[in-house]
Amino acid sequence: EDNDSTLAIYDPATSTWSFIENGLNAGTTNITTDGTYLYLAGDGVFKRYDPISNVWTDLTLPTMVLTGHGGLAFHDGNIYAHEGSGFTGFERYTISSGQWQALAPVPGGTVVGSAIDPVLKRYYAYGSFDGKNLYEYDITTNLWNVWTLPVRVNDGGMSFVKQNFNDGLYFIQGT
Repeated sequence: EDNDSTLAIYDPATSTWSFIENGLNAGTTNITTDGTYLYLAGDGVFKRYDPISNVWTDLTLPTMVLTGHGGLAFHDGNIYAHEGSGFTGFERYTISSGQWQALAPVPGGTVVGSAIDPVLKRYYAYGSFDGKNLYEYDITTNLWNVWTLPVRVNDGGMSFVKQNFNDGLYFIQGT
């Protein structure tokens, strides 16, 4: 299937795949969920998908450009987004009001990938291309910290895991 025109869905209960039309009409790495809807951004578009009604809804755009090469992460009724592609834009979308708010910019250029630590209330991004920076945003104080990664990153993925003895950010290098 063509990833620009379809969205692939895996059902673990039946071990089957299905495909639906990609309402974004563009490939993207920016995808998150609030537990009810999917949110996708890219190619200058921000949309919500309702898997029950199979309806795509256009949403308000932020002041930064959502290129599809950044990150989206949900926390506590908000979606946090960084611009990616080496840029520093960072904003918060409040789902209940449908409004974006510009936040403190990322201290350096970012690439694909983001994660949220829901306990410490921290958003993570990294960059820039072939760099070693891990950016940690404190949602409570609106301040960034910069940490040094032990490896260089280009584009990749990350996830926060909170389990007994396995807490932490997990990273994978993209292609």
